[in-house]
Amino acid sequence: MIDHDARRLLMRVFVLLLMFGAIETKGQTLPATKNLGLGNIGGVTKGVHSIGYNPAGIASIERPVLSALYSEYFFSTNTQSLTGKIAYPAGFLNFGTYVHYYRFKDFYQTLSTGLTLAKSLSKDFAVGLSTNYHLINLATDLQRNHFSFDVGAQYALSQLASIGLSASHLRLTTTANNPSSQPIHLRLGSSYIFTQQVVLLTEISYSEQVDFAFGTEYLPMSWLAVRGGISVNPFMQYVGVGVITKKFNFDIATSHHPQLGYSPQISIDYRF
Repeated sequence: MIDHDARRLLMRVFVLLLMFGAIETKGQTLPATKNLGLGNIGGVTKGVHSIGYNPAGIASIERPVLSALYSEYFFSTNTQSLTGKIAYPAGFLNFGTYVHYYRFKDFYQTLSTGLTLAKSLSKDFAVGLSTNYHLINLATDLQRNHFSFDVGAQYALSQLASIGLSASHLRLTTTANNPSSQPIHLRLGSSYIFTQQVVLLTEISYSEQVDFAFGTEYLPMSWLAVRGGISVNPFMQYVGVGVITKKFNFDIATSHHPQLGYSPQISIDYRF
């Protein structure tokens, strides 16, 4: 039999291993506060925050958008990120770019940047492509860098229903000296406008394991959005609130991991 102290030690080791795995994964993953409140669903969502989820989502943007985000991961772990995103409609093609800085104390830091291109091939169908550069610094003075690619498509089945498919963190090559620390992430999402005030979203995804998420957005007033969601692998809960104005969007959201706790985010978007 394992005594109480040994059991506590094993649990701490398990949580530490889990935390470091999550930290390395999140370091190269772009945050999006609205998406987080919806169960971290992103394959079918549109707008500037589709950068990092499905690049086809910026094809719907009609005005330039500037966004700034701050994320705190797993309270009391001293893990944060800062992210800036820009999306710009250029008529025949929409452009997007971002800069993302992530740090876990002084042990692990990443700096990522990228360029996104998206185009509507018809009023119902859009495609997108992102190229990303990641620079990773470790406390051992070891530095790694690599390029990755994201591709995606979105299709409107009707005025009420849409689907989206994306593949993120694609690599052309992987070597023993510079292994890919970020697994490929596949997303297949759908959205349905249930009423003028309620939108329902679902997503099945794969990134080393299959996950399913469900999210909903409720607009009790035209300027206020209340969001919530769950995902099953692991079982996580999400909640968020957004304030919508003519020029600005202000969003806050948090997720809850069963072992690692809460990870809140805050963002502000400005439409020119």
